[in-house]
This record gives sequence, structure tokens and C-alpha cells, in this order.
Amino acid sequence: MTDEAGALLAAKEVTITASKAQAGVEPIRRTAQPTGTGEWRSADLLLVPKGEWSIRVEALVSDFEKPIFEGTIKLQ
Repeated sequence: MTDEAGALLAAKEVTITASKAQAGVEPIRRTAQPTGTGEWRSADLLLVPKGEWSIRVEALVSDFEKPIFEGTIKLQ
């Protein structure tokens, strides 16, 4: 993960939330684990059914800073 300027974001904790309200799927929240420099992964996040999902990533950087990234992904 990087900040708006492209600098590496040194997060202490990362949480991923996925939801698909139009299909009645309540938000699924998982804590990610670091896998390398600036990379995080959640191995137990299974998104079914296919289609468009809303994704929210919260990156705890310090006690006072938690950037939030939001967007959508389309699963085939």
C-alpha cells in the first residue's frame, strides 16, 4: 500500500471489509496479515456470489491516523 504521493504506507494493522448489499450479503470483515514490504493478505476472505462488490480497506498507521481506501471490484 502507498499513500497519495506513492510513498510506502507503513501500516500496523489492515482490515478489509467486503459487502454486496444488492444480493443481501452483509459486510464481511477480515484482518489482513503482512506478506512483504507494503503488501497485506487475507487468506480467509471468500466472496460469493459473482458480480460487483464494495471493498473498504482500513490501514491503521498510528494511534491518530487510519487512512481508508474504498472502491468496487467485479468478480466473474
